[in-house]
Amino acid sequence: MDYLTVDQAREADGLRLVLTAGVPGPWSESAKQIFAYKRIAFLPVAQQLFGENAELLDWVGARNAPVAIYPGEVPKTGWREILALAEQLAPEPALLPADAKACADVLALSEAICGHDGFGWNRRLTLFVASGGGANDLQRSYGLEPETAAQAPARTATILRLLAETLHRQYAAGRRAFVGDGITACDLYWACFSLMVRPVRRDWAAIPDFVHDLYAQLPPEVDDALDDLLIEHRDHVFETYVRLPLDF
Repeated sequence: MDYLTVDQAREADGLRLVLTAGVPGPWSESAKQIFAYKRIAFLPVAQQLFGENAELLDWVGARNAPVAIYPGEVPKTGWREILALAEQLAPEPALLPADAKACADVLALSEAICGHDGFGWNRRLTLFVASGGGANDLQRSYGLEPETAAQAPARTATILRLLAETLHRQYAAGRRAFVGDGITACDLYWACFSLMVRPVRRDWAAIPDFVHDLYAQLPPEVDDALDDLLIEHRDHVFETYVRLPLDF
């Protein structure tokens, strides 16, 4: 992907999307796929993994990615804010159902995948532990402490089971989606976040070896909870709704 620098992005107009360059970071990748699904053009801006990103901090008040910057709007950093912006800019095709109950279900599952203490949050803690060494300042800023590290595998497994149970009910009813009859935001979120437990084929995403190998290391509890249907559904979403190979 051809990225703008922060200085270039500050001078540009339209939607700019700060993404972690060179790796399929799940929060960045899912933000990208939300806008791509809605055919909303954006300018990608590079955030450096584990870098200081001082210029980014000076511009938008955050060092991490993703960040969506749109004229007249406060920069959006949270998954829900970014999704809301995408729905605002392109109501169709919708990723949030019009039905209030279905919409609430989509947001609840998305929070379980993307949110604080959710699947991605806890899986990231297990990856920090697997990478070895003591907790550094960056890792502590993401919640890595002895207690949270000890709880993270079980919490990750619990959410995987919730997602699998939801999919099994839906597939048994003839529906290939987490909620309702068609794709919603939580299907795209799961597809992108699932890379953290089962990387996709190399021809779908040229994930750097160090990331691929780290993602493939699963605590026993997480491995036991990773239902085959979760990966089958992930592959269906990628093949049907996402432009492959992934570009990051």
